[in-house]
Amino acid sequence: MPVNLVYLFCTPVLFAPFAWAENAANLGVQADPAAAVIKPLAEGRKFIRPPALEFLLRIDAKCDANAEIASISISIADTQKTLTAADLGEAEPIATHILIPARQVSPIAVENFCLQESPAADDKLVVRDALTAHVSLRCTSEAGESITYASHALDVMLHCDTAADIQGEPPSLIAR
Repeated sequence: MPVNLVYLFCTPVLFAPFAWAENAANLGVQADPAAAVIKPLAEGRKFIRPPALEFLLRIDAKCDANAEIASISISIADTQKTLTAADLGEAEPIATHILIPARQVSPIAVENFCLQESPAADDKLVVRDALTAHVSLRCTSEAGESITYASHALDVMLHCDTAADIQGEPPSLIAR
């Protein structure tokens, strides 16, 4: 008899989170690496000051069944962007660009990449987790407001400019 009581009391505890999660708000973030073109470097370990970086974020945001999206806020480094319900429209997932000024991006340490002495024709390097996007979803309903948070690590793709003449490139794309 005591075993049956344990099953009786454990069943609601085990299945309650699944019922609750089905109706809860959901927030997912995806982004491709931002591209940065750099000039060839001298031999050895160097710190690169990346130029301004532009990220395309794809945000999958859903409020619970009785609520609507009021806004989505994005924060990367010291750059913030807020999208209101009027900005969002009907597109799913939500796609938005955000530009991070060069002064807000930390230097990136590289070793034996994009060297002046032996530049490779197709020299690329992916820097994982260079920045982090913090995203919040604000939902409103008759019962009140709720906020759901998500974070997503952002990568940077460094491209070595091996061309002899880089004067044709806009200065914002070349790290010095």
